Amino acid sequence: MKIERCEEERVNHHVGIQNHNTSFRVTDLKQSTQYDFEIVNHQKAILHTDGNECPQEVIEEFLFYSGFINHIETLEGTIIYHQPKKKVMKVPLLNIQPSQLYINEAKLNRLLTWIQKPEDIIIPIIEEGNQWISIDGHTRLKAAELLGFSEIYV
Repeated sequence: MKIERCEEERVNHHVGIQNHNTSFRVTDLKQSTQYDFEIVNHQKAILHTDGNECPQEVIEEFLFYSGFINHIETLEGTIIYHQPKKKVMKVPLLNIQPSQLYINEAKLNRLLTWIQKPEDIIIPIIEEGNQWISIDGHTRLKAAELLGFSEIYV
């Protein structure tokens, strides 16, 4: 089984899926199935798929990029993942060290069309000593800077 993050935009995608780039394609010898996660808020996501069930590996891949999510359910309301609420806090933007020094300009321009307020951004981080390091969301960090946000959610 091969899991790939889908970068292309699809017209039939929900705006929450397009904005957060949370689409994954699983390919095996027999077929290819797409799994789209709509991030509803800082805790919840909804799975959109034509597949019968979602492999655990796909959920884990999504959570790697969106580790703040603690509840995932299907469109029909079936809970497929639930953990205790994760700690989300606001921190000064200047206190976050990027771990990647390049971003995609087209992706940045897409983000700038829908990000309105600091609550629209959440970045997964790790703490190394007294330093917070972003492990994903580098384009969102740049968007926050360009929009003049002094704090963002991590």
